[in-house]
Amino acid sequence: MSRAYLGLGSNLGDRLTMLREAETRLAAVPGVRILARSSIYETEPVGLVSQPWFFNRVLLIETTLDPHALLDVLQRVEDGLGRTRTVRWGPRMIDLDLLLYDQRIVDSDRLRIPHPELPHRRFVLLPLAELDPDACLPDGRLVRDLLAVVGDDQIVRKIASSQEWPVPGGAGPAESRMEIIPAIDVWRGRCVRFVPGDARPQTVYADDPVESATRWVREGARWLHVVDLEGTLTGHPVQLDLIRSIAAVGVPIQVDGGVRAVSHLEEVLDAGAARVLLGTDALTLAEEASRQFGERVAVSLGVRDGRVAVEGWTVLSAADPISLGKMLAARGICRLVYTDIARDGTLAGPDAPTIGAFVRAVAVPVIAAGGVASEADLAALARTGVEGVIVGRALYEGRMHLSKVL
Repeated sequence: MSRAYLGLGSNLGDRLTMLREAETRLAAVPGVRILARSSIYETEPVGLVSQPWFFNRVLLIETTLDPHALLDVLQRVEDGLGRTRTVRWGPRMIDLDLLLYDQRIVDSDRLRIPHPELPHRRFVLLPLAELDPDACLPDGRLVRDLLAVVGDDQIVRKIASSQEWPVPGGAGPAESRMEIIPAIDVWRGRCVRFVPGDARPQTVYADDPVESATRWVREGARWLHVVDLEGTLTGHPVQLDLIRSIAAVGVPIQVDGGVRAVSHLEEVLDAGAARVLLGTDALTLAEEASRQFGERVAVSLGVRDGRVAVEGWTVLSAADPISLGKMLAARGICRLVYTDIARDGTLAGPDAPTIGAFVRAVAVPVIAAGGVASEADLAALARTGVEGVIVGRALYEGRMHLSKVL
């Protein structure tokens, strides 16, 4: 029985689902057993830089297959998941690499082990070191030593722990957690609470939104939700400099407000956002945006009286959220943010039954917002199956403490 390290990557479509499906298919192969998996890392592309960012992780497997037979398995999994090979280092639905195989050296027309790029790729070395920093290459070099000298010019950031999903065929799954995401609503450089549907500040919580972001990260936040309120009103991003500063605090941020063109998406992503929310023009932009940016794009649906609001939540459209959500999912959007406008900022509690119905109908991950005031509200939302919950006023006014509910 041999041990091997595999690198997994995806930057098209629903990247998380691609990684998960690849693991599931590998675990079903006779002679392959997944022993451990790294966290998921989001990495900027190398080679062809004008493409969506990647999700990467490393698996440690035990196998009875020889290296070339294992390569055949990896290529069959890639082909089964829609991988096409057209541009070297170009975008791909799934990429499976054989990094190390015991202490074997292989140099054939089809396969080279160790993987020739392994010593030079931070996005490979980081998850590999997470599994075993003392993993040794056949020439005696240790992974931790390679990581120490590879440099940090490529952005690689951890976005999900190794326990986020069960290991298919592994030793014991851990239950996934609902993400709790602090909100930072920005108006004229300040962190505020606003009047739903009006985008006018009602309460100033902090003069410096970066300080608020730092506070939430210190208390354990793994994501932040940033709203550019002026962008919402003007129809284009306004707070790009502030977004850059907040993105530098060390956790991924999703940004909402004023994104009504693909060029706006590019501006906000370039400013450091890990995810950008489309709003008013989502249906028009969905297909192109999802094709170019994959899971880095989501759609924000503000809902009032069973209808979707647009234009900064000031105008009710004729669309109902479930129908629109299904249409967006069909056009490639792989995440939706559902905000109950009437409850947002009111501490009135969420409408869990309605949110649950929405989650079941749209069949893509959903993040909920609006009305959360207590741990009981969080528990009610967890039962709906939402992926995450955005919380603002309850945190700022001390009605719940982030460090205690994470």
